[in-house]
Amino acid sequence: MIIRAEDDSWDIGDFVFLILLLCVPTTLIIGTQILYGHIAESEAIAVVAHFRGYRETEAGRLLIQFSDHDPLKLYWDRRDKVETELDKLEDGASLTMQIHPRSHIIMSLYHGDTELLAFETTLQNMKTERTGFLWYAIAFFAIIAGLFLPSLIDDLKNKHKQKNRPKDGFIIKKG
Repeated sequence: MIIRAEDDSWDIGDFVFLILLLCVPTTLIIGTQILYGHIAESEAIAVVAHFRGYRETEAGRLLIQFSDHDPLKLYWDRRDKVETELDKLEDGASLTMQIHPRSHIIMSLYHGDTELLAFETTLQNMKTERTGFLWYAIAFFAIIAGLFLPSLIDDLKNKHKQKNRPKDGFIIKKG
């Protein structure tokens, strides 16, 4: 909540608070769009690693562990049946993957000639999540604008009226 001065006008602290309130979510939005942004299949990093196991994270993603590579996250949709296919894999099974170059998320996953996850499916899942995040951000900005803009506009109008008000009984003529 912005603490207002006694004369009910905005001071520099109010503006700094408002700017920070808008900059932090904006940075998160831009960062998310860059980090999880759309890539072409040719931009993905090809990796071959040996499967050790997996677990589901709180966010509904799979964290796949390998014996010869760092764990990697997998965006997935339960309709893809990825989990069922991973359950069939033996420890040490060789997996071929394409990984997002910035976020290190598995974009496609193959066991031999069997496709466990298609590149296009992952792109669609990431796009859906980014779009949802963007709608939350728009709602946040709308709430902030609804809370602070009317007050700021009223203050600016009042300052403009005070500048043009007669001082000490004299009428101020411009021009």
